[in-house]
Amino acid sequence: MRWIASSDLSVDIFFASRGGEIGAMARALVVFNDNALENGRLRKERERDRSYLCGMAAPTIRAVDQDATNANSRIECDLLLVRDMSMIPPIWRRVKPL
Repeated sequence: MRWIASSDLSVDIFFASRGGEIGAMARALVVFNDNALENGRLRKERERDRSYLCGMAAPTIRAVDQDATNANSRIECDLLLVRDMSMIPPIWRRVKPL
């Protein structure tokens, strides 16, 4: 029991075929051990899938980030133009460029 509790899942569990309380305890340990092994397998599978999905999503995330950066730059440029236009006397604002 100590080995399984300390995550040493390579131990052999004896007496599972035995009757009585000892057999019942051994069978319960087999179930705990098997479940711990399955949980470890599922954890590795989940991490592998997460890595794959992150790898697939990375180019899209970078593209969206670049689009947001470009939009932000355009907004900053527009704000500078508006600020600069406010410094032009009102009469000159009505003059259309050639």
